[in-house]
Amino acid sequence: MSKLSPKIKLPGMLLVVGLIVMVSLVWFSPSQASEPKQQTEEYCLSCHSNPDLKMTLPSGEEVSLYIDPNQLTTSVHSPNGIECEACHTNITTYPHPAIDYQTKRQLTREYYVACQKCHPDNYTKTLDSMHAQAAEAGNLNAPVCTDCHGSHYIKSPNEPRTLIPATCGNCHTKEFSVYQSSVHGNALEQESNPDVPVCTSCHGVHNIQNPTTQQFRVGA
Repeated sequence: MSKLSPKIKLPGMLLVVGLIVMVSLVWFSPSQASEPKQQTEEYCLSCHSNPDLKMTLPSGEEVSLYIDPNQLTTSVHSPNGIECEACHTNITTYPHPAIDYQTKRQLTREYYVACQKCHPDNYTKTLDSMHAQAAEAGNLNAPVCTDCHGSHYIKSPNEPRTLIPATCGNCHTKEFSVYQSSVHGNALEQESNPDVPVCTSCHGVHNIQNPTTQQFRVGA
């Protein structure tokens, strides 16, 4: 029997080649290959768990980009499913968009605004505080949310209770020293008295008012 002619075999060959091409196009689709990977805490930590990761701002200041995975799990955010992108809203994939912050302080003041998304009441209170008034007057070192609460490793602000005056003491060093030597400070630190007044008992927490006025004690 004579061999089949090429004219008879060609349609079958074209069908096989066509199927291969179609499968290849679907499998190696450019849209699929370029689709950004969704940011998750685990995905972010694949880079940010590197202790050597850092960047240099135009001011010459170095910013560490390292996040300790163990400490992150103890934060009030991480166990509740509040992950990186909740605060870093402008970062949705890698490579990240360019950073246009000039200094560390500018970066801090830009990012802390994200706190209002979940804590609108407390954030609004801070806008009427002595801290906000100091910032408006030009003191950009006046504390914002992350200066007191931290940024990544956020824990309960009053556990232990000694953390409250210690936090305020980061800026108010003289007042903290006086408090430590007072009856209140001694009862708190030496006797672990849970009912002793701390800074926020008198000055309030978020809407801290001018302590020279009679109204400052009603702050919350």
